[in-house]
Amino acid sequence: AIFVDEEVLPLVQNVVQYLELARDVRAISSLDIDQFDHVVSIERPGAAADGSFHNMRGRPLAKLLDNKMSDSIFRQAHSKPNIFTTSIADGGNELGCGSIRRLISRFVDHGEEICAESKCDFVVMAGTSNWGAFALAKAFGILQGCPLHRYHIKRGLGACDYTNASYREIRPSHSPGREQTWLEKLASVGISDGILFSQQYPKLTLDGATLHSESDVSVDALSMEVHSDIIRKLSHGPDDSL
Repeated sequence: AIFVDEEVLPLVQNVVQYLELARDVRAISSLDIDQFDHVVSIERPGAAADGSFHNMRGRPLAKLLDNKMSDSIFRQAHSKPNIFTTSIADGGNELGCGSIRRLISRFVDHGEEICAESKCDFVVMAGTSNWGAFALAKAFGILQGCPLHRYHIKRGLGACDYTNASYREIRPSHSPGREQTWLEKLASVGISDGILFSQQYPKLTLDGATLHSESDVSVDALSMEVHSDIIRKLSHGPDDSL
C-alpha cells in the first residue's frame, strides 16, 4: 500500500488510476504500522534538530507541507524491533537520514542544518530519490529471478515458483516514455519540482537553439533527458554495464 498526505489523497488516487497502476493508495493518517514488517519512506522530509522541515537547499517547507505525522509514524516504526525501516533519499533532509548524519554534515551543503533527526535501518541514497526507488525495484526483480535467492524468498514470502524464471525475463516495466507520461500527468494536475517549485523545466538555449527539447518536465531541477538516461541503464540486465 502507498500512504500519502490526506490533502493530496484524491489527487494521487486519480493519477494512479489514470496511469493504470495497480496500487492501493491510502491517507497516511490511516496507517497502522503494526500491520507491516517493513516501512519504506521515499523522499519524505524529516524534522531537523530544531524541529523544522527543509528542502535539500535549506529552504523551509512549513508553508508547503505538514510532515509531522509522517515523521512521528516513521520514528515509531523504527522503534519497534519487529519492523524494518528504509529511507530512499537524495539530500539528507529526508526521514531516516539521521542514521548517516556524519556523512550528511560533511558532504552536503547545509547538511548540519537540514539533516533529519529520525533514523532507519537502511538508507538508499541516490542522485534523486526517484532513481533510488527505481534501483530498489530493479533489485527486487533480479532477486525474484535468481536461483541462488529462491530459498530466501521462499522463507520470507512463502512458497514461490520461479523455476522457469531468468534475470532477463523479470524486469521493471518502466521506460523513459512511461516516465515522461507520469511526470507530464503530475505536472498537469499541479505537482511541482521540489527544487524549482515549478511544473516545468526552464528551457535553456544557446544561440537560439533549445538545449532541452524532449520535454519541459523535470525532477529536482534535472531534465527529462537526464532521467531517461538513468532509466535506460536500469533496464539493462545485471550482466550489462551500468
